[in-house]
Amino acid sequence: MNTPDPMKQIFARYTGEITATSTGDADRLWRRAKRRRIGQVAAAGVAALALTGSATWAFQQNVAPEEQETAAEETPEPTVPDETSTPTEEQEDYLDMLGPGADLVGAELDLPPFVPGDAEIDAVCGLDGVVLGDGRHEEPVEHGSVFLKEALPGTLAGDGGGWAEVGLFGCRYGEETLYQAVVLEEVQDDTWAAREQIVHSVPGGESPQYLQSTDDDGVLIGFAERYDPAANDLAYWVESVGFDAAGAPVREVLAELDEAGYSDLSVQITATETEEAGIWTVTLEVRNNGPRDISDHVLNAGADEEIEVVSGEPLGNIEEGIWTTLGELDDFGVGQSYSQEWTVSVDADRDDDGISPRFDVGLEATEPWEERPELVQTVFWGQEGGVYYFYQ
Repeated sequence: MNTPDPMKQIFARYTGEITATSTGDADRLWRRAKRRRIGQVAAAGVAALALTGSATWAFQQNVAPEEQETAAEETPEPTVPDETSTPTEEQEDYLDMLGPGADLVGAELDLPPFVPGDAEIDAVCGLDGVVLGDGRHEEPVEHGSVFLKEALPGTLAGDGGGWAEVGLFGCRYGEETLYQAVVLEEVQDDTWAAREQIVHSVPGGESPQYLQSTDDDGVLIGFAERYDPAANDLAYWVESVGFDAAGAPVREVLAELDEAGYSDLSVQITATETEEAGIWTVTLEVRNNGPRDISDHVLNAGADEEIEVVSGEPLGNIEEGIWTTLGELDDFGVGQSYSQEWTVSVDADRDDDGISPRFDVGLEATEPWEERPELVQTVFWGQEGGVYYFYQ
């Protein structure tokens, strides 16, 4: 079980609709529209929070694929593309659209100091030729690990700005993870260099933990008052950060975030093929891992048209935007779980778009975000969900 973290692992692209999903694959396109083949069991727990107003913000709780339950042993292995094959031009364009994340992980990069002027931290985290680990789904906890947490495009005002890719990098230093946000430049195809540092952690103090792009000038950065994933009393806030005409970083606090509603909720789907070909048993489990009780959430489910319910609650056709309401979760206490089971018939041969049929469950707050305060509209529990993709 993950340590409950109110601000862990965001999805950060907001496109006019609060939607978020988690996949177990490497790079991710920022929204539910991306339906990626992600393996035999693509079960994911997402706790997405969105801050909306003059700017937008989203957090997410990602569960790494190795932490998900897998299907029973009799489940056949899926057919997946050969990862060693050379990408087509179309695939290369798609990867470019995802941003520099895939290029940066495993690459060497010269980084600015995580804490300028601190030689001890420089000695641990390194500066030149740092080999970047992958912290996009789960952050390394080994002392001295340096990793990419997030990379996305943003507009930065002033002579030091314009349209740019921004990377959020982390370094594990003892029991604390230090972060810095840095402007990136593609110096040649798929090769990146770190340029201006935008913000950085203060040891024992403010911790810039998540990025979000915005249509306005600047990049949104989510801060905690200190790095402490297990704490339930921290202050959180969002700043818009850009550059002035002289190229110096300019920070503006947009809003404070109320942490009272945060809790680590997991939505997990597993599926087991029965002895009858094409017939599967699908099990849903929703669990509140804490640290707080949750109320006023509604649980919805849907599936592609290739999936037909044999027994269990009916499912909406998500290709038509139709969802079935399974029920409400109210006074859902820490440690409490909810489960439901279906028997479904899966016709994978009807898959005509090259993407395997999916069974999708979503969990979201019942209070409309439009009714919340104007500036921030408070903290809105966006879409949390699990997705299972069926393979032949």
